[in-house]
Amino acid sequence: MISKEILAVAVPFSIAVGACYLFGYWGPVGINLLEFVGFTDIAKLAIYPLVASLAFFFLGLVLSLITTGNRMPVGGGQHTKVGKFGRRFARELLALVVLAIIGVYSFAPEPFKWLGIAFLAIFFTAPLANMDAFVEALPNSAVRFSLTLLLLMLPALSFAVGRSDIYFARSLVSAKTVDVERSKLPLTSETKLPVIYLGLLGSTFVLLETKTGQLVLVKQDRESPLFIIPPDVRRRLI
Repeated sequence: MISKEILAVAVPFSIAVGACYLFGYWGPVGINLLEFVGFTDIAKLAIYPLVASLAFFFLGLVLSLITTGNRMPVGGGQHTKVGKFGRRFARELLALVVLAIIGVYSFAPEPFKWLGIAFLAIFFTAPLANMDAFVEALPNSAVRFSLTLLLLMLPALSFAVGRSDIYFARSLVSAKTVDVERSKLPLTSETKLPVIYLGLLGSTFVLLETKTGQLVLVKQDRESPLFIIPPDVRRRLI
């Protein structure tokens, strides 16, 4: 059975990972998530991005185990030549990683910069996993390194995926658009400048009027449904 101590950490961490996705998604369009949903709602909304992030993480972990087998050195590789080099020049290497993160943030294009930053976070795994308090709590190096990687990667990767999703959600090539006429909305929509559907927050639809660049908030109403045109259907209609 799962201990209460593990649940006490896992549940808030899971919600935090999902929240990273949601803030990553809604942040670029200026939506304050907490104005529309509470923490309970965030937990519900966080399930899909959390599961998706975990799936990618464990897929990478399984591939790593398949390719490396049982060849992982004792101590997670810290006693190998590479490990010794890393321990000797740890500060210098971490400084380079920080500079790389600053460079990616400053010069890499959206949304790929955030994926780059998320993967650069991997290089902080070894220093954190070798902290005395962490080593004492988890003597097994394989478990300790995997857990540290999980704690570092999932929030960063979840935020990066959120930024990527909102980027493509606003792209006219891949966006879901609204059939304004059938939805009976007093909005400006043209063939090349449609109204884009961004998502549902609580009971509020968030739309983007591309001609004016304005966000439109529409309350969900069963008597007046919102008609969404998928990207592939829209491409056939143009």
